Amino acid sequence: MLSTNRIKFLRSLSAKKTRADEGLFTVEGVKPVAELLGSPIKIHSVYALNGWIMEYNTQLAASGAEVVTVTEKELERISQLSTPNQVFALAHQPQTILNINALGDKLVLALDDVSDPGNMGTIIRIAEWFGIDTIVCSPNSVELYNPKTVQATMGSLFRVHVFYTELKPFVEEYKAAYNNPVCAAVLGGDDLYASPIKAPCLLLMGSESHGLSAELINVSTYKITIPAAVGSKAESLNVGVSTAVIVSELRRRG
Repeated sequence: MLSTNRIKFLRSLSAKKTRADEGLFTVEGVKPVAELLGSPIKIHSVYALNGWIMEYNTQLAASGAEVVTVTEKELERISQLSTPNQVFALAHQPQTILNINALGDKLVLALDDVSDPGNMGTIIRIAEWFGIDTIVCSPNSVELYNPKTVQATMGSLFRVHVFYTELKPFVEEYKAAYNNPVCAAVLGGDDLYASPIKAPCLLLMGSESHGLSAELINVSTYKITIPAAVGSKAESLNVGVSTAVIVSELRRRG
């Protein structure tokens, strides 16, 4: 049985400040927690229904995490999902350092103030699908460990490295280190399909509401856009969709 203090603590991790102070984040659901168990991320504790614990007993023992059997009602009290799903886990936020010297032969994503956790999670999944292991985000982008972001990644979070830093200095450092293209996705840019760009490169994607900042557009070497069909009245594409289309084309080029 969970104590009142333990429930209070677990629920407090819905707040960004508490997650940062404690160095923890939450993972919920059968598939995401199974993915967590198979990752190198250190697990703090697991709260789950007895049936789930029995099924994953071997992996849990190997993880070294505290394992607590809970009832469905207790799971409802600690869950941040509208429909709790068998298991709730706490994991330690990994401490990683962005190494610009390791990016020269890669397709790298940079996200400028992407604010929607669902979009962020989708982009992380897209990155893994297309073999991208590094995403660099502006400080004002949505937090990686926002529970909605974690849920939307469906486990890709554990295999893609995501960093937060000021993007303009990062882009300038990248350009000084490599001759790779720096591609800004903008409305009114050059036709993606007619452009000469290919990986390795740095792809800049902007926020849902404002797109890329002028300073990032100015330090890019190519401005590209996904051409709409003739007669289309759609104003723009979702940033997740746009990222998938552009990355797919770059990967197709090899």
